[in-house]
Amino acid sequence: MGSIFSIPVDDIPDAGLHLTTSWEETALVEILEAQHEPFTVSSPLELDVRFGRTAHTVVAKGSLRVMVHLQCVRCLTLFPHCIADTFRYILMPVSAVPQYRKKQDPEENDIAYYTDDFIDLRPLIREQLYLMMPDYPHCSEGCKGLCPQCGTNLNETACSCARLPERGARAPFRIRISKKQS
Repeated sequence: MGSIFSIPVDDIPDAGLHLTTSWEETALVEILEAQHEPFTVSSPLELDVRFGRTAHTVVAKGSLRVMVHLQCVRCLTLFPHCIADTFRYILMPVSAVPQYRKKQDPEENDIAYYTDDFIDLRPLIREQLYLMMPDYPHCSEGCKGLCPQCGTNLNETACSCARLPERGARAPFRIRISKKQS
């Protein structure tokens, strides 16, 4: 496998291995493997991982940091967002997995697997990037969004569309109780 994304398990000494690296945006395209991501990467990915090993089980603890541009779900503008967090994986060889575990979906476990005595960092980094993304990204807490009638970005300018009536006396679905109960 011999790429910048793989770690030979035999190269991890008993004292552990500390990996600090920075991957350019072009390398992240290879990691993400998709053409239409919900974000664009705008800085190198900074990765800091410590590997510890006992026999064939490897524990990876680390952190990653990258700047991305997301699209606001309210106003649809792109805005910068920093993804930074820590992670931990227990990595085992696929051959060491008990037979009953092979029947389960490996994504349901907290354990990741490696093959051919190489740990491929790409699926681990890809998973962490998606887990650290906000579900509903907003450019700001006070984002006003788009006008539902003309589509004007209300953060940039006010539009001249007629406003919908406020909830109150003229709301068509308001429940009115005007009769006395007897």
